[in-house]
Amino acid sequence: MFEFICRRSIQRYGVLRASVAAPDPIRTKYRQTVDELMQFIVFQGRTLEAALAEVRVATADVAALRLIVHTELDHLEQHNCARYNLARGMTQRWMDAGRRR
Repeated sequence: MFEFICRRSIQRYGVLRASVAAPDPIRTKYRQTVDELMQFIVFQGRTLEAALAEVRVATADVAALRLIVHTELDHLEQHNCARYNLARGMTQRWMDAGRRR
């Protein structure tokens, strides 16, 4: 019985692991940088281009990072702003002001 349950568990784990997508290497590499960019834009009111000029990013990764930040800004709401160390009030003000970038 124990052997049967272990084999079934291993099979289920394999299926679950195969269904999960691999992490985005750019997102993983620049996780802290994305947080900083989000804070520059939401807290300080900078444009994305001005914020990108403030951080160190490899030239080859700038376009991918720009796309990631645009997507995150599109999905930014009060319920997920803590993910980027953003205060709910400041995030709401930024959203009320038209989500300037």
